[in-house]
Amino acid sequence: DSSFEDRYDAYQTLAEYIQDFLNHLTEQPACFETEIEQFAETLNGWVTADEALQELVELIYQQATSVPNFSYMGARLCNYLSHHLTISPQSGNFRQLLLQRCRTEYENRDGATKGDENTRKHFHAFVLFLAELYLNLEIKGTKGQVMRAEILQEGLRELLNALFSYPVDSNLICAVKLLKV
Repeated sequence: DSSFEDRYDAYQTLAEYIQDFLNHLTEQPACFETEIEQFAETLNGWVTADEALQELVELIYQQATSVPNFSYMGARLCNYLSHHLTISPQSGNFRQLLLQRCRTEYENRDGATKGDENTRKHFHAFVLFLAELYLNLEIKGTKGQVMRAEILQEGLRELLNALFSYPVDSNLICAVKLLKV
């Protein structure tokens, strides 16, 4: 078996490459440690424009919120890329764009908690991904210490309040899962 990275030359588009790597991590999470460095290096050579960075954020976000049990791996991936991607366009670096993407979902929290079953299911996946991001996304403080994103802590508190404000079973189950994380 060749490693995932031995095949990357065969990809036509950045999206195909990223999606295949995300699927690979979903199927073989143990490969994270051995293949993440090469993945980031490849991205640094390929992600050279704002649109490409935005596409990367969106693909990871979609995988982390739509594939069961990928939220933890997605959060680890986001942390690694936030420290190792070299592109930092005017629209924001990887972490800033990721947090902007999460904010879009966060702002729809009241409607999502009261939405139909599908809407709530998608929202619950977002909530659990955000919890994993809070635990895994490391930010270097001014003195070099590792910190958590305070904005995520505040956001999680608000999301918990939103879940409790419309106490149907699925919202309460999600709130309990959030507290467990």
